[in-house]
Amino acid sequence: MANLRLFVAIELSPEVESALDGAIRVLRRDLVGPFAWTAPESAHLTLKFLGDVDAGRVDELSDALDAAMAPLARFELRLSGTGTFPAEGRPSVVWAGLGGDTEALEGLRVTVESAAAELGFEAETRAFQPHLTLGRVNGGLPDKTMRSLRDRLSSLRWPKTAAFEVEGVSMVRSELRRGGPRYTTLAVSMLAD
Repeated sequence: MANLRLFVAIELSPEVESALDGAIRVLRRDLVGPFAWTAPESAHLTLKFLGDVDAGRVDELSDALDAAMAPLARFELRLSGTGTFPAEGRPSVVWAGLGGDTEALEGLRVTVESAAAELGFEAETRAFQPHLTLGRVNGGLPDKTMRSLRDRLSSLRWPKTAAFEVEGVSMVRSELRRGGPRYTTLAVSMLAD
C-alpha cells in the first residue's frame, strides 16, 4: 500500500478563516519581500505531525482518535496576537496566536500525542506553541522590511468574531505540490457535546 503524509489538526471556522484572510491581505498589500502567504482556507492548527503512514493504517488511527476524543469536552479558542518564529533575528514564519481555553487545548494535544504513541508514532520533542501560520519568509529580509513586518504585525487587531468552538480533531492528508500543499480531511474524531 502507498504511504500518506498525515497530521492531526483542528480545523477552523469560516469566521476565523475570514479574519486570517483580512490580515493576510493587509500584510500582502503593505509588505514587499520574499513572503509566501498562506491560503486562509487551508489554515489549521496542527496538533501532531504523523509523517509518512501506510494507507492501511488510516482506519486504525481514526479508531484510536475516536476513542481518545470521546471523553473530552468541547472548548473555545480565539485569535490572539501575532508574531514570528524565531521571535528575534531573521524570521522564517509569520503567525497568528491563539487564546481562549489554552489549558483544554494543551490537554487535547497531550491526548492526541498519547494516542499516537500507543500506535508506535514517535513522540514530539519540541515544545508545543499553538499558532496558525500566516506566511513563510523565503530568504533574508532587509532591516527596513523587518521593521515594517514587525510594525504591521503589532498593529493587527482580530475581530471579536474570530473565535470558534473546538468540536473535534481531523486526520489530514498533506500532498506537497509546486503551487503549495493540498490538504484532504480523511476522518474527523468528535469531542463530547
